[in-house]
Amino acid sequence: MNTPKRKRRVISGADQIKTERARARKKGHGNRHDDRHSDKSLITNARDTLQSYLNAIFAPPRGADLWECGRRHHANKKKLLLVAGQLVAAEIERIDRAEVRKQKRAPKPEIAW
Repeated sequence: MNTPKRKRRVISGADQIKTERARARKKGHGNRHDDRHSDKSLITNARDTLQSYLNAIFAPPRGADLWECGRRHHANKKKLLLVAGQLVAAEIERIDRAEVRKQKRAPKPEIAW
């Protein structure tokens, strides 16, 4: 008797990034951690991680430093994209929270009757 093969469920990239973000939060990289990085280091780290992904796909330029080229990460290219995606998501959330705090601190205009 032949058993039917199970169809492999494809998980969307957005859901995978969401899962990676949850994993980062469990490691202690939640809102409080992210809010300490108002110097754009989250997005810079995302850029560097994405660059590592690109360097893993394409050959690094001649004479390039292998550490900078991210060759140490080439084993799991998908993981690099997920980490970069979750860092972008963290930066977006950080910007949103900063905007809300800024609006709360802003003086409310007086209404002249």
